[in-house]
Amino acid sequence: MKKRWDTLRQSVIRATGPMTPLGRALLALGLAAWAIGARFGWRELSVIAGACLLALLVAVLFTFGRTELQVDVRLNPPRLIAGEKAVADVAVINAASRRMLPVRLEIPVGQSIAPINVPFLGAGDTFEETVLIPTLRRCVLAVGPVRSVRGDPLGLMRREVQWSEAHELFVHPVTARLTGIAAGWLRDLEGRPTNDRSPSDVSFHTLREYVPGDDRRHVHWRTSARIGKLMVRQFIDNRRSHLGVVVDTNPASYADAEEFELAVSMAASLGLRVIAEGQELSCVAGNRGINAHTGQALLDGLAGVELGVPAITIQET
Repeated sequence: MKKRWDTLRQSVIRATGPMTPLGRALLALGLAAWAIGARFGWRELSVIAGACLLALLVAVLFTFGRTELQVDVRLNPPRLIAGEKAVADVAVINAASRRMLPVRLEIPVGQSIAPINVPFLGAGDTFEETVLIPTLRRCVLAVGPVRSVRGDPLGLMRREVQWSEAHELFVHPVTARLTGIAAGWLRDLEGRPTNDRSPSDVSFHTLREYVPGDDRRHVHWRTSARIGKLMVRQFIDNRRSHLGVVVDTNPASYADAEEFELAVSMAASLGLRVIAEGQELSCVAGNRGINAHTGQALLDGLAGVELGVPAITIQET
């Protein structure tokens, strides 16, 4: 018995799949009017049931038809700074061997939807449309997928077919060009070699003649005995600098959203300068780590940072 009910439920879902909430409400109204009219003999309700059924049948006719399309979406540019202009170039090709009737396409852009009305297209013809994308605020904006929509004027039926993949538009934070960062240096054998000579370090460079004041622990006695004068080891500094940037995403830490955007911009500016100087960088925003191997990866990660109470908190001491 349960299997029969599951089969019936799946059949109902498939049958009412293209229906909109308004269409399902009209279907329920028609069935209720038909049942009550047949039970009590009310012709008025039977007329209402017939009108609902007729409207649904006409709506079904609008969903008929087959379209073969090739849709290509290109973001220009795929990455930009908040406030710059971005567009999505959409190319629609009729892949069928016959003339195509006009069709309505929709391309989701974030929370909004941009309509594209494609006219008559012959076999193999191409229609191109440019969709403007607002980029006033830093974000990662989902663009697409493009879908074709068939439906009736009353909105009772709606059939969608997806024709492309979704793309991500990275709107980077505004940054400032910094001249330099006074970060602390650590001597490290695996660090970057410098041109600074040092009397005591971990990376041996060469031998030089002893001068008064040199540490005698660095005298190379074997070479000194061979050439007849004191020689000491000369080292070079190997330095490593690791900067950590933490962005607090707790809403209570900021007066408003603009102050939070300023914090993200400051983090991005610091990170770009550190990466440009070849130093190591670790970046954390809230409870998520940001990829900081390259400047583009850092900006892509910071583009999606939003306010929210993190799993870890920053406490003042």
